[in-house]
Amino acid sequence: MAAVKELLLEILHSLNNGELRKFKKFLLSAFQKDSKNIPLLLRHSNDRTAILDVMVQTYGRQSVDETREILKKLHRVDLMQMFSETSSEPKADQRRFTENEQD
Repeated sequence: MAAVKELLLEILHSLNNGELRKFKKFLLSAFQKDSKNIPLLLRHSNDRTAILDVMVQTYGRQSVDETREILKKLHRVDLMQMFSETSSEPKADQRRFTENEQD
């Protein structure tokens, strides 16, 4: 999980201040949609580490999925690619292809 947190923090640091505000807005919407309590820290802090901590405490490993969804909304496909570059696990399509070869 430490590597995931490092990657998410790197992504948050790659956002400019305007993008970070929008990221927080989308994250707050996700909290509301999921009926999660919104920590005051998230509402009032622009500290990227604090934002990451709240995400991980709330969503755990699903923080990656939430981040991907928000990056799509921000049109930051370049940052989304960081996930696949660091992932050693094959994507779902590749996994299915490999499984079919073994049959």
